[in-house]
Amino acid sequence: MICKIHIGYCQQTINRAHIKFMLIIKKYSFKYPVRHRTQLINTCFVCLILLFLLPLESEAVTSIKCDEGAVHTGAQFEVIGSGHELRSGPGKKYDRIVNATATSMSTKTQYVSIDDSTTIYEECTSQGWSWIRVIKPDWLQDSHRGWVETKYIDKGSSSESGNKNVAKIPSYVLEPYTSKEYPKTVAKFKPRLKEIELLRKKAAVMAIESGKCPRITVAEVDDDSTLKNLRFYVDCEGGARLYLTESEILKDSPVRTQKEKAWTPDNAIAFCKQGIKDRALIPSEAEIHDIMGTTFSEAPVTHNVVLTMNFEAKNAFGVKIPYKATCHFEPGILGTIDISLRK
Repeated sequence: MICKIHIGYCQQTINRAHIKFMLIIKKYSFKYPVRHRTQLINTCFVCLILLFLLPLESEAVTSIKCDEGAVHTGAQFEVIGSGHELRSGPGKKYDRIVNATATSMSTKTQYVSIDDSTTIYEECTSQGWSWIRVIKPDWLQDSHRGWVETKYIDKGSSSESGNKNVAKIPSYVLEPYTSKEYPKTVAKFKPRLKEIELLRKKAAVMAIESGKCPRITVAEVDDDSTLKNLRFYVDCEGGARLYLTESEILKDSPVRTQKEKAWTPDNAIAFCKQGIKDRALIPSEAEIHDIMGTTFSEAPVTHNVVLTMNFEAKNAFGVKIPYKATCHFEPGILGTIDISLRK
């Protein structure tokens, strides 16, 4: 690239360097037969020049000269939607950029494109188009660069569909259920699949609009759902999860995360103690170890709680028997209790 600009200067520099290089090589190549020395010298010199020029070429590829009429931006953004092909210039009249790697493995030509799984760096904009280069994932940095319509870049404004939440709900999250990818789901919910897709999308939108979910990572119908009682769960960037029933979605009910609905240690202990007394033959004489004999655990995503409490209760003959109560709590749902003999 440098030689194309200053070809005369470069030619002189290379010639002088070649002469010096030959003198150095001749000094240390005396062990080789004379007929091989020239070939050795020329080969080594070419390698040296290539090593010198490769970093320059690599550096040159990382930037682009935007036209004078373009607005230089220089900012990092996310992408809205998927399947946006890159072009060699700012407009659909310009050629699409061929994806050489993908094309070599396919029977037809593949083109470079970006989607909402990529993060891009915008160098400049011109006539509703942006020159961009992918920065994440890093293996696409060298191949995925070119012009794309600016409306597909998330700059905090409305998307091409007019839905301000599109950028926060990646397209892959709401890919329709198909028999090939989700055979069990389709078989179970086939009579209501169309409704499920609409409810699933609405659940994701409700999560975003609640302000408690910065970006959706998962939105699915819950496996425990039935055709008459659908329930959906949404996972958010940052780890929050929320569940919404069909009824809650249709009513636009307030959205609460699992963490917000989770049982606190005090409430769980109070419920479990009451459950023990309700099941004891003589409730007043049940001895509950609510300090040393109690364990409390909470799942990080679902925020389901499991509480165990040791206690002793008298049987019909007045003999104290050791027991263990295990109480299960799902956020927003009344707990259950299991009692077993303690070893």
